[in-house]
Amino acid sequence: MKKVSILMNGNFSLNILEYLLNYPGIEVIGVILNSSEKRSPGIIKSVGKIIKNNSIEIPIVTFEQIDKVREVLESTDIGVSCLFGHVLQSDIVNLTKNRIINMHPSLLPFGRGSDPIAWAKIEGIPQGVSIHYMEEGLDSGAVVFQKPLETNLSMSAGEIYEIAMLELFNGIKQVFPRILAGEQLAIEQRGTPSYHGSKELIKLRVIDDSETYKVKDFINLVQALTYSDGRTALIRDEDSTLWKITLNLTREKG
Repeated sequence: MKKVSILMNGNFSLNILEYLLNYPGIEVIGVILNSSEKRSPGIIKSVGKIIKNNSIEIPIVTFEQIDKVREVLESTDIGVSCLFGHVLQSDIVNLTKNRIINMHPSLLPFGRGSDPIAWAKIEGIPQGVSIHYMEEGLDSGAVVFQKPLETNLSMSAGEIYEIAMLELFNGIKQVFPRILAGEQLAIEQRGTPSYHGSKELIKLRVIDDSETYKVKDFINLVQALTYSDGRTALIRDEDSTLWKITLNLTREKG
């Protein structure tokens, strides 16, 4: 019986946890969560409820408990990383080489790092999703699944995110059984990588009303900064007043 662990954060990852707990012929041996400063509110309680409802006992460890993280991963045959917000130390990555697959909402190697959906919108890069093996380099491991997403000018980052999560869920259901069966699916990433850090997008959130943009660039920027949790772009006027802005684009008939 294969031993499986999950590194997770966010509501979407709860669906992946449920999927793994109900997958026949495997044993989920550990749940690894983000450290407190990056952890989604209520995630520990939600994970505990799911485990209790499945009438099993599984250790829940957080990234602060790095020795326990190592213990779980040392015993793991296959790990699944879903929106996990930490880069694993090199010794752990070397220990688990080709044993942890990570779910990422971009067409790697484009969109490595933080906020790939928003940056793809801003930079005009095609949207998509990837599942890849974790390596020491950020989002750099060989890919086992990719799918482009059909998007258009009207779609916000929040709307694209929801589609991306659905396609990642479909993707994991396609490749997980094949990886368990020992199939070699890995294909090395090709192309020139693009990368953005976690703080870069914050600098763009406030748009000064004196700035000039092409219409399409302005629309993409506003949509890139519009999330399903209510965050939006801000316009700062000449009096330094901040205004929230959202756009509603509808396709003209005919």
